[in-house]
Amino acid sequence: MTPIEKLRRTVLKILNIRDFKLFGCLIYNFQIDILKNIIYDNVLEVNKNKNKIEKVLTAYTFVQDGKPHINIYENFINEHSIEELEFILLHEILHIIDGDTYRCKTRNHILFNLAADHVINTTLKSAVDNDEIPAAIPSSAFIIKELEHKDLTKEEVYEYLLENASIYNVGLIDNNNASEVEIGDQSELVISDIKSSSDQEEDKNTSDTLKAEARAVQNIINKERGESSGKLKDLINKIIEIKIPWTDIIQQAITTVVVPSTDSRSWSNIRKRFYVHGIYLPGNDTELKPGFLIIGVDTSGSINQDDLKKFGSIILQSSNHFDLVRIIKHDIDIHEDKTITAEELKISDIYYKFIGRGGTSHKYIFNRIEKSYKKNDDISMVILLTDFESNIESIWKNYEWVKNVPLKIVLSNNQQPVPSYVDSKPIYIKDQ
Repeated sequence: MTPIEKLRRTVLKILNIRDFKLFGCLIYNFQIDILKNIIYDNVLEVNKNKNKIEKVLTAYTFVQDGKPHINIYENFINEHSIEELEFILLHEILHIIDGDTYRCKTRNHILFNLAADHVINTTLKSAVDNDEIPAAIPSSAFIIKELEHKDLTKEEVYEYLLENASIYNVGLIDNNNASEVEIGDQSELVISDIKSSSDQEEDKNTSDTLKAEARAVQNIINKERGESSGKLKDLINKIIEIKIPWTDIIQQAITTVVVPSTDSRSWSNIRKRFYVHGIYLPGNDTELKPGFLIIGVDTSGSINQDDLKKFGSIILQSSNHFDLVRIIKHDIDIHEDKTITAEELKISDIYYKFIGRGGTSHKYIFNRIEKSYKKNDDISMVILLTDFESNIESIWKNYEWVKNVPLKIVLSNNQQPVPSYVDSKPIYIKDQ
């Protein structure tokens, strides 16, 4: 089997195997090329390091003209199984969607690359060991032995390497800097497999686009199969999740729902049902938590498709913090107004379907919130997902609910200034 045929079979498996569905959808975006020539240039102690050199020349990824690329070495294809090639391609895809080509910033590139490799490889290895994916881990996959079973972020692993690793320059291999890295009793020859471009914004935009696609695909997978668990699933969710400070938001919300407290059994609250029969058992202490959230979703033409997908991610996250969510989607007119329980929301598709795309007005959604408020609905909080290119400022003083219901503005990338009397600390959507 030629390297081209072997690589083609690998890609076809990723495209067609059910457990690879997310990666199968993403791999269409990548250009994958085979590198044939290995150039040893100015390598110190070539003979000593030759076996190590062959071992580390696997693949690398980069972004060029807005398109993600994976270059994979012919020798690696020849000497490894299709299952090991699957592992490598998944590894490189995860580098791109997690933004590793631009996240390094001013950090030591070699150490950050190793930290990213460790997190990705331990995650994929766990997925292989637990039969989540039908791949195989190559013997060359970098894992820090001492940290293998610790659930650390890339930044945490990087800090560990700063304190515990020593780096020695080896020279150039195939026009790439090679380094010998010692970590305790481990010694690794390292060639970076993530290449940062000169345009970091282009790298980030490419990563953001893939994240948005991954969110949509993952939502479909969850709907088809239900929620699943596993280290790979957890990593993907962390990568594609929109980061907003839910803890701070919840602290502002009005607590309206009575629930058992975490330490629920207490003699301070006897269980009355048994008490009347002369049986004394500790009852449940209770606490209040936020119950009813209203989310207004701006679907006007000034909101781009990627931002709508990010809005969808935030709607889905809200189900972890509120029992009941009312979702009102609007541009000038209201196109959908649906109230749904948290459990129903997790299996629904309401959070990623949007209509509208006209101009923007918040008048009609404010009217509906006002009506709900005057009916004495126990509204815990209102969150508005918008770019703030609207009439909120001009209509603000016309409503009672804005004085008594906590409001949080969550802004898309098209960011407009928000007056402090509307929201003193609006949230700007960030992926990282």
